[in-house]
Amino acid sequence: WYVDSRKFTVDEFDFNMDKGEIKNMRTLFDVKKHDIPGAPDGLTTDADGNLWVALFGGSRIIRVKPSTGELLQTLSIPGSNTKVTSTGFGGPNLDELYVMATTDDETGSIFLVTGLGVRGHPPPSFNLPSLLTLQQHKIERLNIDGLTLVESPYWNIETQSLFFVELRVGKIHMYTPATKRSISIKTWDGTTSFIIPVRDRSDHFVIGEKLNVTLIHWDVESNKIVSKQVLATMPDKPTNRLNDGKCDSTGRLWSGTMTDAAGKDIKSGEGFFYSYSNKDGVKLHLKNISISNGIESSSYNKKLWYIDSRKFMVDEFDFNVNNGEISNLKPLFDVKKNNLPGAPDGMTIDADGN
Repeated sequence: WYVDSRKFTVDEFDFNMDKGEIKNMRTLFDVKKHDIPGAPDGLTTDADGNLWVALFGGSRIIRVKPSTGELLQTLSIPGSNTKVTSTGFGGPNLDELYVMATTDDETGSIFLVTGLGVRGHPPPSFNLPSLLTLQQHKIERLNIDGLTLVESPYWNIETQSLFFVELRVGKIHMYTPATKRSISIKTWDGTTSFIIPVRDRSDHFVIGEKLNVTLIHWDVESNKIVSKQVLATMPDKPTNRLNDGKCDSTGRLWSGTMTDAAGKDIKSGEGFFYSYSNKDGVKLHLKNISISNGIESSSYNKKLWYIDSRKFMVDEFDFNVNNGEISNLKPLFDVKKNNLPGAPDGMTIDADGN
């Protein structure tokens, strides 16, 4: 319900809470048609769903039943010059009505009405998480020198460390903020595109080397590679390489390929998008990929989001986590249509599902 005071009406809309949208405006209550003095101002609701409407210049509050538009009660506020502006329920049991008022010379008054026999709702508070983050965030460059092209950040909760790769030089890294310890080691002489810890196996990781998914035992205490084993090789063009990789909630790996080149030398439509698990092996899901990049799945395991950077799009799929299948591709966000510079690359998801 909404009041534009100079219309002298209380208007009603259909309301979609999830989308924050209103539509189908209609008049619920017309003050003039009821010959009530004053103009509608602020309003609140009680626990029975009735509206309590302040009447500016009318020295009163009216109670209206939304389902019928019926006037249920008129509550006079003392003072012939009292201009009631707004009202709201309060008190330990929310059964006290606070009334804000003023006069022609803007002398303010607050009235407390008790004994009404009705209760209000706890008023909603403002939701500020996104704005608060923007106001308080801080960006600093970590003191890790000598880096080239870095990719694939993975925060390991067990070790409270950040793992990542230097893509073009075949290096994997571990950085521990609490101690500022930073170590790295070269795994081979080609591209290393991602690093993901292996569940329940300390110091074991899967990494992307060219077209191989490689299991590596990296002793991070001594910073030595103990062993390496190729788990799978993508059945792909020898001129391609793996790029971003992520695991879904079952531990299934998702990764795509692209031309093993840079900039304008990257060929469009030459890559593929795969999943890999020990149970199902390598499964092909998408063809004609140009630059396979960001991958993320929803916490409820029903959606998977994917980025092919040259599409300038974040795409959404229906996701069956049990059989590892994606379907029903549809664009979720178009970078160009939103007039944003750059191409979408990697991505992650927050606890709110964004």
